[in-house]
Amino acid sequence: MGCVQINKKNKMIIDKQYFNELDALQNLNYQIYFIIEINLSHNYIGDQGVFDLSVALSECVNLTILKLDLISNIFFDEGIINFASGILKCPRLKILMLHINNNRIQRKLKLRNKILKAKRLVKYSISY
Repeated sequence: MGCVQINKKNKMIIDKQYFNELDALQNLNYQIYFIIEINLSHNYIGDQGVFDLSVALSECVNLTILKLDLISNIFFDEGIINFASGILKCPRLKILMLHINNNRIQRKLKLRNKILKAKRLVKYSISY
């Protein structure tokens, strides 16, 4: 489900897209999305899956806001840290909301530090 809003004051088009299946992210025109909300909770996504997701999202050159729910999957530290490296390649990303509760992550501080290195982030939240 997607929606387009036109702000008449700034004449800005904001495209917001919701996803709840990993397969739905394939074959998209990543150039057009500014706001993406993805709910992939309880999908048995492992390290390779979160890495593939970060590669796909890093192609979203206009992405400014990302809300990602990956609650109760099966990835470890390596997977989410690689994910952070990939997603931080989005040149316009300003707001990141990451929900990764109930996974197999031990080095939460390393993930937080990786995200803090992205100076362009105005706001971020991580729920473990």
